Amino acid sequence: VAFLEMNDKIVKEKVEVAAREFALSESWPQWLTGDQVKNLAHRVHAGRGLLQAILGRQLPNAQLLRMPRSNDREKFIRWLLVERWNMGGAAYLRALTNRYLADAGEKDAP
Repeated sequence: VAFLEMNDKIVKEKVEVAAREFALSESWPQWLTGDQVKNLAHRVHAGRGLLQAILGRQLPNAQLLRMPRSNDREKFIRWLLVERWNMGGAAYLRALTNRYLADAGEKDAP
């Protein structure tokens, strides 16, 4: 998970450009590297979880999220993969770390 945190710092700008290109063209840029794809996969996974929580009414304060108030798909994808990640990506990576450590602790238990 420390790798993911470092990866996010190193590839962040290129990944955000790729997310914006995807929002415009609905296809991922061909120039993505493996590390950038890995970063995007985590952004998409976190975004999907957020959307599922909102749609399933499991996020009681969803109205507090400053979501774009339009039917503009491009704007919404940028919000989900770039803006929301910048607000919560560190928390997402921290949760992964906690989960990994908890799972490792269970394996070590007698």
